[in-house]
Amino acid sequence: MRSTIIFFLIFFIARISVGQSDISDFPFTIDSDLELSYKIDVVDKDFFSENGTNIVWDLSNSESPLYKVLKISDSGKNKIKVIDGESIRVFKEGDNSFDLLSYFNLRKSSLNIDINFNKPLLFSYKDLILGSKFSSDTDFDLTVTRTQLPKELKDLIPEKVKNIKIIGEIDRDFHCDADGKFIFELYDVPVLRIRVTENLKIRLYDMYSGSEIPFLSNSALSCIMPNVGVSQYYLFFNNNTKFYFAQAHSYGKDQLTYIEYQTDDLKNNDINIENEKKDFIIYPNPSYGTLKSYFLNISPGKYSMEIYNVIGKKIWKNTIDVNNKILNFDFSFLRKGTYLISLKDKFGNIISTKKLIIINV
Repeated sequence: MRSTIIFFLIFFIARISVGQSDISDFPFTIDSDLELSYKIDVVDKDFFSENGTNIVWDLSNSESPLYKVLKISDSGKNKIKVIDGESIRVFKEGDNSFDLLSYFNLRKSSLNIDINFNKPLLFSYKDLILGSKFSSDTDFDLTVTRTQLPKELKDLIPEKVKNIKIIGEIDRDFHCDADGKFIFELYDVPVLRIRVTENLKIRLYDMYSGSEIPFLSNSALSCIMPNVGVSQYYLFFNNNTKFYFAQAHSYGKDQLTYIEYQTDDLKNNDINIENEKKDFIIYPNPSYGTLKSYFLNISPGKYSMEIYNVIGKKIWKNTIDVNNKILNFDFSFLRKGTYLISLKDKFGNIISTKKLIIINV
């Protein structure tokens, strides 16, 4: 799977302390080779053609088995190193912001030299307001020898050029242009959408003469950093927490759109797509009576689950022991119709209420 744009992690590395990192609102302890999984779905090229607000991005029938795996490690001095198989990026926590400090390309045919930006590439949570427009820019320069260049680029440079100075500029314009929600089989996520227009310019100079090396296409220069030239993509932030949730980018001649979003890890409970609000999800819904309940940020212990009919009469109550994230239920005794199902704590306080629809076989 081709890597998504090189900078997207600038938007979701939140806070770092000794031995502990928060990735969006999904805290976990950094271990030596801890891996964070992201799910990637491919959708039609017209998927994001709508404009305006209150947009619904329905992924309930778009699931694919494709995954991208990231390795995250603590690099010390409040820095985080992220490896995605094609690049290494180093980030530093700012004041309500994330700073991308450096980039290293891991692709075999690429220029494998650390690129350190002359100033961090910055993004602030304060800008996450519907309708807002903002921008960020940075640049870099480095000197390499001809032998360090990948073959596809070296073949395009005159043989007399032995030492090359590389100058790069990155300009990014952001427009928070829509709000809406992602729909999955098990949950809906309220999100803000940001349209990002990025212009990455790279120029090569002969160190001996000082003149620019001409006639190098953006495609050839992309072996230094991907996506040289102007590109556009979308970023999505959870509208409740203002943390990174997903991104969408188009690739290839057919301009298929890849949507990459954070996944649940129900086995290890490291990652959850939802925010920190206590809640529960029932699925499938509508149901023939047999269903599962997925508990979000619910502490282990005894809880009460109650079912009411449409006129508010309690028709079922049971005490449940929440020690796992998922519990199975058999409500086949219910007649066809619509019900309300509530989860209460030990003091009788309602944590959440859901609508349950029972259908006939």
